[in-house]
Amino acid sequence: MAHAHPDPEWSLYPPWPWGAFLALAAAILALAAWLYQSRRLDLPRGTRWGLSGLRLGCLVLILACVSRPTVRRPIASNVDPNLVVAVDVSASMSIEDQDGPASRLDRFRRLAGDLGLFEALAQRYRLRLFEFDGGAREVATLAGLRPRGGVTDLAQSLSDLAQGAVDANTVGVVLITDGADTTGGDIGAASEPMERRGVPLLIAGTGSEEVRDIEVASISTRRIVRLNTTVEARVKLRQHGFGRHLAPVRVRRAGETAAEKEVAFLEETATAVFEFTPAEEGLLRYTVEVPVQAGEVIRENNRRDFSIFSSRRKIRVLYLEGSQYRRADRPLWEFQYLVQALLEDKDVEVIPLFRDNVEAAERAGISYLLHPDKGFPRTRKDLFKHDIVISSDIGMDQFTDGQLRNLVDFVGEFGGGYVMVGGWTSFGAGDYDDSVVDQMLPVDMLGRADRYTEGVQVRWELSPEAYEHPIMRLSMDPVKNRSIWKSMPSFYGYNNVLRAKPAATVLAVHPYESTPYGRKVLLAVQHYGKGRSMAFMPDTTAGWGKDFEDFFGESGDNRYFRHFWKNAIRWLAAYRINVPNQLVTVHTERNLYETGDKALAEVSVLNQDYQPSRDAEVEIDVRGPEGDTLRRRLAADLHRDGIYAGEFAIALPGLYHFHARARDAQGLVGDDEAEVEAQTSSREYRHYALNRQLLKALATATQGRYYGLDQLAELLGDLAEANRRTVQVETRDLWDHVLIYLAILGLLACEWVVRKKNGLL
Repeated sequence: MAHAHPDPEWSLYPPWPWGAFLALAAAILALAAWLYQSRRLDLPRGTRWGLSGLRLGCLVLILACVSRPTVRRPIASNVDPNLVVAVDVSASMSIEDQDGPASRLDRFRRLAGDLGLFEALAQRYRLRLFEFDGGAREVATLAGLRPRGGVTDLAQSLSDLAQGAVDANTVGVVLITDGADTTGGDIGAASEPMERRGVPLLIAGTGSEEVRDIEVASISTRRIVRLNTTVEARVKLRQHGFGRHLAPVRVRRAGETAAEKEVAFLEETATAVFEFTPAEEGLLRYTVEVPVQAGEVIRENNRRDFSIFSSRRKIRVLYLEGSQYRRADRPLWEFQYLVQALLEDKDVEVIPLFRDNVEAAERAGISYLLHPDKGFPRTRKDLFKHDIVISSDIGMDQFTDGQLRNLVDFVGEFGGGYVMVGGWTSFGAGDYDDSVVDQMLPVDMLGRADRYTEGVQVRWELSPEAYEHPIMRLSMDPVKNRSIWKSMPSFYGYNNVLRAKPAATVLAVHPYESTPYGRKVLLAVQHYGKGRSMAFMPDTTAGWGKDFEDFFGESGDNRYFRHFWKNAIRWLAAYRINVPNQLVTVHTERNLYETGDKALAEVSVLNQDYQPSRDAEVEIDVRGPEGDTLRRRLAADLHRDGIYAGEFAIALPGLYHFHARARDAQGLVGDDEAEVEAQTSSREYRHYALNRQLLKALATATQGRYYGLDQLAELLGDLAEANRRTVQVETRDLWDHVLIYLAILGLLACEWVVRKKNGLL
């Protein structure tokens, strides 16, 4: 039936009270009339009244425009009301977490069918049907919907519905969802258009808030590692509904178990640390998995992949040795003991330099520190080609100030490793106290007064924390490791230092001698900036270290001497292992992404002095899994010199190849390549609980209502009052008309003509 027309509504803008508006208008008009009625004007009465009338008419029209009067007139519509129904088809709606073997979506469909819900709604409204996950799409029927979406973006979906589905005839929007949003969008802002239009959200929530589940929540590990180097992966696990529980966890690669352990859940979360050693090169994918536990509902989140990039680039060690001789009773030159130990690791390259020019060494290709070309590097570029510097019994007078500053920058800014080994010209005895090198050493010295102690036998004692430190781990069996260190041979001398610095880790001390700060430190390490340093107070060569380098092993060999130094080199090179030694480097946050992610690619550019380049031109090619290539110019990061960054959408699973090139005024600086892998998103199974609180808040904000599945029958009753023709409102602006502006111009023109004829300015 037709609706009676309500009375029209009149309004002004700003919405002044009518009384105040009329009073102001009267005051302005009275002032205008008074000005022309003044006796000082020598005008006939009729002319004065005529001018007053013209001005009054003009002011009346201007006031009308300023007040912007409008009239709103309700009119009847012959269009039946719309009802929008939108169903969540993200993957979390496939979870079977309620009664019977039915998914969340199927359970809703079954209950709606029993109630005849959609048939009843179709009789009353013009239904528009939508599905949504990362956005909303109109569909012809709800019968064929499948919960396969890899993401739930409620904010984008509500925005799509507000723009493409809601109009003046819409009486409400019915949402069927678990509310498990996976994007973190501004859902409140997305619902505001519904609220402004008076369109309520009627939300049917499906799913459970409490689910028995164990989830691999996150994995933290290095992105780039050396081949045959131990990798540590820190795995965070989360459980719901199991309470205290014990579950096995495995790290697998290509079907083979790389590491495993049982993890005890004492609280909601637990963390497990796994160690494994990659034996292949390239981008390697691993899987962390937990077998499905009895009573567990969600199986899809019991495993999670991660990737590492295994590289064969050698660790380059620059070894400076002051003991440049071979004793008659020993088969090797002194420097060869350490060199051979390090070269057992096929990923290590050693360049030895003697303190002095030894003719026999020169013939064998061993140069000396002060050699103009082959000596200790004089430029940053030549020094930074290395990863670790070992200085054994080398005094500070062998270096220039520039070389020492470069050495400190090499460790602190570029993550290099540095070792000072004891000797007659090391530590304080080598004049290093209060030098630029002092700041990166883990021990405090007392100048040349420290000197050294020799001619006594000393077997160092390990500190309690030393047994867990990677350098001191000579056996993976803790009991055997302790036994090995207790059987180590003695040293015959050491450099005296005052104490370890506050940030240092003491690994070994003198068994009985002390300083005012405690036992004398014989071995200590510390982080310095991005790099690491080690202070080894005895000597690793004869005479102080002859037994250590010859007999620290089993059955007369020196296997533990070699193992110790290989451990030390790997620990000291930890940062450099992850950073290619080049001027242009491509970085990504991860090696493995999920579809729907954005990969942030950062290109680090250094100039020939290894300083950040601020004026490079950087472009990057990104080749996707289907072979298509996107080329983009990268913008400089305004907050970090030498960094150029850009984001790239990960749309498809597969391999993505990044190739970056940098140029400056001198030409090509360099290029670098990196690869990342993408897999189908599994985030829907990490955000799966029914979010009842969010859905209730959305419904309340739009004057709607939240329904549990057992309340679906009430939905029809709440919509009953909307079963009518929708009333529309026609709004007309009374002031916005060309005739009003023409009238104002006409009145002003007439006033001007009359004033001109009567000699008025």
